[in-house]
Amino acid sequence: MANTIAALNKSWHTECFTCNTCGCAFPGGQFYELGGEPLCSTHYHAAQGSICAGCQQPIVGRCILALGNRHHHACFKCDFCNKQLSEGAFMVNKQKAYCKPCHVKLYM
Repeated sequence: MANTIAALNKSWHTECFTCNTCGCAFPGGQFYELGGEPLCSTHYHAAQGSICAGCQQPIVGRCILALGNRHHHACFKCDFCNKQLSEGAFMVNKQKAYCKPCHVKLYM
């Protein structure tokens, strides 16, 4: 009866109000809802397909969609020299992204 949380139109024991996927508590009480169930940020974004392929962290806001994956602007980099690719064109070889100089050096 004591120490309950009212969320998602339900009452929860405080120790039971955790991520439906991993069971972790919600730091600062911040949680996401999907299908009527509480989720942590990581599992909500994973379910929504908004995890960065570079750093594996949730993406909030603008991102780059390349090679079938989403990336933070800062995480989309040349697979060889690690130069950020979000500002211009890039080349692809075997599902890896390269800046033009590295692509020429490696494959031409």
